[in-house]
Amino acid sequence: MKRYIEPLCWAVGLVVLFVWVVVATEVKEETALKVSSKVVAEAAAKPEAEKAHSKAEKAPAKKAEKHAKKAVKEAKKAEKHAKKAETHAKKAETHAKKADAHAKAAEKPAKKAEKAAKKAEKAAEAAAAPAAAGSGEVADVIEMNNPNYKKHKKGICIFTHKKHAEDYKISCGSCHHDKDGKPLESLKMGDPVQNCIACHKKPAKAKVPKGEKWSKEKKREFHADAIHDNCISCHKTWNKENKSKAAPASCKGCHPKKKK
Repeated sequence: MKRYIEPLCWAVGLVVLFVWVVVATEVKEETALKVSSKVVAEAAAKPEAEKAHSKAEKAPAKKAEKHAKKAVKEAKKAEKHAKKAETHAKKAETHAKKADAHAKAAEKPAKKAEKAAKKAEKAAEAAAAPAAAGSGEVADVIEMNNPNYKKHKKGICIFTHKKHAEDYKISCGSCHHDKDGKPLESLKMGDPVQNCIACHKKPAKAKVPKGEKWSKEKKREFHADAIHDNCISCHKTWNKENKSKAAPASCKGCHPKKKK
């Protein structure tokens, strides 16, 4: 029995050694596999890490480049707007100079027009108010704008009193007459007279009812009829005697075009 124990111990020892060798080999291989896997993983991860790092480094640069391009674009746009603003400013300056020139050019005619308006106003005032008895003031030019009329349908006639008396040699009695219609031949320039409206009191033109006939005397009660009859009949007579058409005898010939 003793002789079997020793070999058995050797056999057990060999088995244990074998097992230990196997286990150690497996552990070593497992360790080597882990190390190898780690190395491989690290080797594989390194390019990705470098790539990610490179990307991370490039990202701010690209962003900065993008912002820089945008800034350049905005700067160009601002420059363009500035040029436009400058052009508009120059145009505005040109228009202002033109307006100033036009204003200066219009100033002289405006002054002339003002002067003419004042002259016309004085003439109108002279014609508007009936001349009081004893008044010898006579305007050279009389605007036939009688204030007794509410409205004038046509433009206001301008009567050249001085020209009629001095140039055309029309006597005072040709227009001025007494209450019976007789010419005041003894009148001379500066003598007091009454305005036509003082006797021909109705400031209108006679409206004869249909079917009726009015005498000239009745029609002359109306201021417009009295003035027209006096002026037109005189003009027609003068034209006939002088074989001329110089003296106006129509509406357009005496009345200027009415301003709107």
